[in-house]
Amino acid sequence: MKRFCDLVYVLENNEHCALLKVKPDCGLEMIKLGCFGGDEDMIRVARDDYNTITVFTKDGKHYEWTRNTLVTESMKAKRIMIMDYFNLWCNIVPKAR
Repeated sequence: MKRFCDLVYVLENNEHCALLKVKPDCGLEMIKLGCFGGDEDMIRVARDDYNTITVFTKDGKHYEWTRNTLVTESMKAKRIMIMDYFNLWCNIVPKAR
């Protein structure tokens, strides 16, 4: 099984946000991680007070949440994977509160 870091790459990293792009044909591998739907296209972490995460899907829709949002265990796992990628693999540290 591939790791999250093998399935995405940094598309943009600026003072407002960091943006990941899911690599082509990785939908099944994203599903295998246990907390993604397989239709993700891009993932943005805003450098705001709450490190808002926005997931953009291939059909043009999006959803977002912050570290203070009440979410399911699956969404918590998704946030941990995303933030670990930024903190460990890319050496990108979004603004903390």
